[in-house]
Amino acid sequence: MLTLCTASAGSGKTYNLVLQYLKLALQGENAFRNILAVTFTNKASAEMKSRIIEALLQLSNGENEALSKTLENEGLNCDIKVMSSLVLKKILHDYSFFSVTTFDKFFQRIMRSLANELKLPLRFEIEMDREKVIEKISSRLMLEIGNNPAVTDWLERMVMHRLDEDGGWMIDREVTSIANELFREELFDKDIFVGDEKLGEFADQLKKIVSVFRKSMASIGQAGLKTIELYSLGIEDFKQGSKGAAGHFNKIVIQKDWKAFIPNSYVLKALDPNEKWYAAKSRLKSQIDEAVSGSSENQGLLGLLNRAIDLYNSDYVIALSAFESLKIIYRYGILSHLNSHLRNYRDEESILLISDTNRLLSSVIKGNETPFIYEKTGNRYRNYLIDEFQDTSEYQWRNLIPLLEDSLSAGHSVHIVGDVKQSIYRWRGGDMKLMLEGVQDGLKAFKEILNE
Repeated sequence: MLTLCTASAGSGKTYNLVLQYLKLALQGENAFRNILAVTFTNKASAEMKSRIIEALLQLSNGENEALSKTLENEGLNCDIKVMSSLVLKKILHDYSFFSVTTFDKFFQRIMRSLANELKLPLRFEIEMDREKVIEKISSRLMLEIGNNPAVTDWLERMVMHRLDEDGGWMIDREVTSIANELFREELFDKDIFVGDEKLGEFADQLKKIVSVFRKSMASIGQAGLKTIELYSLGIEDFKQGSKGAAGHFNKIVIQKDWKAFIPNSYVLKALDPNEKWYAAKSRLKSQIDEAVSGSSENQGLLGLLNRAIDLYNSDYVIALSAFESLKIIYRYGILSHLNSHLRNYRDEESILLISDTNRLLSSVIKGNETPFIYEKTGNRYRNYLIDEFQDTSEYQWRNLIPLLEDSLSAGHSVHIVGDVKQSIYRWRGGDMKLMLEGVQDGLKAFKEILNE
């Protein structure tokens, strides 16, 4: 039977899981050997183990009549007190078969038994501390500055871009942030890296788009300021001062940020040929009118403002998109070199990262309707309890499906519990959509037996 339970915090989820475990374990003194219960953290698995043992102890002593009655009402047909005592003794004597564990530990055990098929080092270690690895490969990358032209070039480009955004030149945290991208499951199946030369050419094209736009705007702004000076005026002499049309020329010269190019309502209003650029009480009306209309020798402020607005309308979005894309391109170029350091670090230290487990198992499972891997590992499980399912990643789910299909096909039990509102492992690839849609899609052959 396939059961999907959406349990909110405080709804007695752990009690429900223990109850489901007991219903299966008390069907025979060795039935617990065929149950796999998985959750996400060591703390959660330890708590579940403790609750199960405590419940069995109470039942064997006849102390928890409410639980005993519930199990009877759930259809458990045995002497609950006697069977609980037998199962408890069996668990304590064969504790290694008491399989309440985490996803990571379960998949690691499978992967170790497949070291040969996966072509892994004979003595590899699983590195759990991702932050430690990120620090190592980031430090190695920074040490390449001045020695590796490609790395130096990408880092210099990123620094200049950050300075352009007033982001400062310290990039240690930025490099660490980029290194984190290597552990995203969305990238596992994709060959995302291209050569430095090709990527650099693309970056240069984007940079040119940005540069041409900025220089063109600055040129118009400088012409406007020169015209204002030519008529012995200052920005403060015009209507709205720095906020108005005259002030706009100064903004597109200074270019403090990309908002400087966006015309405000005062600027747009000044485009109207009938709109006056001076205040009602201004003593410089004639000078301002001449500056706005211009002469045969010099284009007036109105003509220059129209040019600036036309350029804004035609090229601003393109230039800003190119500027934002450069940020991604520079990160992308650095990511490629961080990936090389990650591979070297793995080989040198003979380690696998915790994130490698799901990816490597998926590569073996893919394309096999009945994957041999679980048979090779001596899989003995028939019934499955999956806790905190909202934090399951796409790869973990993919690797679980063959087990669950086999169980359901044989008429056994799969019980899945989760709550999308409590999803906390998005940073590790947890996909709450699996709770909403993935179970029905992944086990669609068994939808007719789904109980919610």
